[in-house]
Amino acid sequence: MLRQASVSDLITDRVNRDKGYVVITMRRYPRFVRRELRDEYLTSMSPEIKLHESWLSAKRRYRNHNGAFARVHYELRYNVSEPGWADLERLCRLAKRKTVYLICQCRVGDRCHREMLLILAKELFHAPAEAPKNEYPDFVKRLPEFRKLLKQSA
Repeated sequence: MLRQASVSDLITDRVNRDKGYVVITMRRYPRFVRRELRDEYLTSMSPEIKLHESWLSAKRRYRNHNGAFARVHYELRYNVSEPGWADLERLCRLAKRKTVYLICQCRVGDRCHREMLLILAKELFHAPAEAPKNEYPDFVKRLPEFRKLLKQSA
């Protein structure tokens, strides 16, 4: 099953490699996270640099994580890179055999690209995935676009 967790969960050992396959999926590697705590570090499924910096700037300016997410139209702008699709498909196959944790800096419960990855995994790759804590109506409307993209690249 695909699950989500935060860097905090990883550092405090609420999530670890004994409990599942640990994949950090962030644009920048998190400080203070030792390599032996994770199985993989992938930027391929993280937001593009421009989107990440736009969100981070809004978050700092307005001091509101979820508000910044809406303010920068994250759901409409988030995309998975071509290598990211291959990585997501591979992790979905693995998730059918064992727990795979997608790790980001965001706290579980905050809006995050990792939750959109859970939606993609379930809808496009039929992977067992936990339900996101938030709703992503604009992103869900884009599922046909993602399906078409996948068919074209196959």
